[in-house]
Amino acid sequence: RRVHGDIRKRCVLWLMYASNSPDRDLAISISERLYIHRNQNFRRHSSDMSVPWAAIVRHRAVWAIMTNQFAHHWFLYSCLTWLPTYYETMLHLDLAASGLLMVVALLFMLVVLLLSGTAADMLSARGMSTLQIRQMFQTLGLLGPVVLLLLLVDVNDSDHVSAIAVVSCIIPAMALSTMCLSGAAINHIDIAPRFASVLYGFVNISGSCGALLGTLATGIILEVTSSWSAVFLVWIGLDLFAALLFNLCACGHVIFE
Repeated sequence: RRVHGDIRKRCVLWLMYASNSPDRDLAISISERLYIHRNQNFRRHSSDMSVPWAAIVRHRAVWAIMTNQFAHHWFLYSCLTWLPTYYETMLHLDLAASGLLMVVALLFMLVVLLLSGTAADMLSARGMSTLQIRQMFQTLGLLGPVVLLLLLVDVNDSDHVSAIAVVSCIIPAMALSTMCLSGAAINHIDIAPRFASVLYGFVNISGSCGALLGTLATGIILEVTSSWSAVFLVWIGLDLFAALLFNLCACGHVIFE
């Protein structure tokens, strides 16, 4: 009942405040509306808005984004799904403590997300290229967790390692991963501003697949090997491959006009 009630409230709010265009939105100021119009560089005729699907599916920059979305969501949703089990089996924490740690991780993720977005805007204002900004934050968002996960690869249940030491690696790893939201996650706006919404939906298919397959694969790996090290090594391998591909193939300029 609570879920259905929440959904109904959101639908009502959406119906109250959603609009088809900035011109019909009563909640934004005149200056904001003018800013949007000044920075809209597209033609309004429907014949001009056909999506260049053939070019999109062939371009290396699109595949770089898709691969990184896949790797990022694999790691993130595997963490959200399976870390309570890790805390229970490896650190012998109860459900209440595991839940509290997940909340702390989400709070740290929010802080890093806000700071990285602000930092990206500041770097852009100071003249750093869009490509450099996207590559920097994507690399930090992928390799930061890799370094911290490497510290946990050899940890096993018999080591009696400090729970504080383990958590001090896991929570920062999850928080650093949100830097990807200033990297590949918004790169579709850079390369295809006119088709950003369509391209986002397309590349997010790979993100959804990463989330689904990562959750399932983690369970299978644990069932077959009973090894968290194997799980971490898969996460590490995916992040390394995605970081390499993004730095080789990403673009920061408009490709699809």
